[in-house]
Amino acid sequence: MSPWHIPFLQAALGATIALALETPAISVVFARIGESAVVLRAPPGIHGVRWFRLSPDMSLHDNSIRIYPYLDSIRYTPTLVGTEDSLPAPTDSLGTRTYAWCRTDEICPWIRGFATAELPQSRLPDRATQVAIRLDDSYPGILTELLQTPFVLLPRKVGTGHQTDLRIGSDCAALAAYGRRRMGEAVPYLGPRGLLSSLVSVARGDLRAGDILHYGAQVQVVFEDRGRKGFPDGEDLVIESWHPFPRIVRQDSSGWEDSPYRVMRFASDTGSNTAARALRDPVGLPLGTRRPARCDPK
Repeated sequence: MSPWHIPFLQAALGATIALALETPAISVVFARIGESAVVLRAPPGIHGVRWFRLSPDMSLHDNSIRIYPYLDSIRYTPTLVGTEDSLPAPTDSLGTRTYAWCRTDEICPWIRGFATAELPQSRLPDRATQVAIRLDDSYPGILTELLQTPFVLLPRKVGTGHQTDLRIGSDCAALAAYGRRRMGEAVPYLGPRGLLSSLVSVARGDLRAGDILHYGAQVQVVFEDRGRKGFPDGEDLVIESWHPFPRIVRQDSSGWEDSPYRVMRFASDTGSNTAARALRDPVGLPLGTRRPARCDPK
């Protein structure tokens, strides 16, 4: 596990039905941590395959002066993880991983690695599947699907959707919007200041998981109120997308501990609007127009 991993996140939270969505070029499976392993299979009639995990380069990727299709590419390095016709993809750690198969009797040039700003599945039609594991169905829990993906400054729309909707990568504001979009809310992808139109201030002493710490050029989502209950402090866990990758850290070791911030909340989480909502794939929701304000990579 990566250094940000926190032992309590390993707890199994009960089974739910994994949601699978497929198109000719895109295959993705959503599941909660601790469920039975997701079993990936080669297409019917294909035998003798090798399975590879496609690991993205986790350094900073910057689209701030780029437009599609000339975005900053992410390099993927394949690692052999199985040699059977099926692969039990583990669900015991959080985040998104992509797996692809190659027959043992064929030459697959992509095994040497490749770079793309698109989904790897788009480069490998019918060969690759993305597996996205979340903690639970809460707003902070959904955000854990973006762990193990890289930081992309100003993620953009690509051929199959927005880079963050597709779990290719995110920056701070895109991460915050992603969870709401997975909950079916049409929160657009805007810069940190653009998010303010969807947020309201939180009363003193009313801090809770899912609230936003807004620094102006950066946003974090409160993952767990660990310090003085109801009040923000350095002991609280936050989830943030900041270079080189999204992570869960204590606020006082997040890199922003000395910066002033406002405690805010999505307006849809105020009053009685806190009931659990059915999750959906966010691809297809309105994207909005990204404003110049951006997450500060420092």
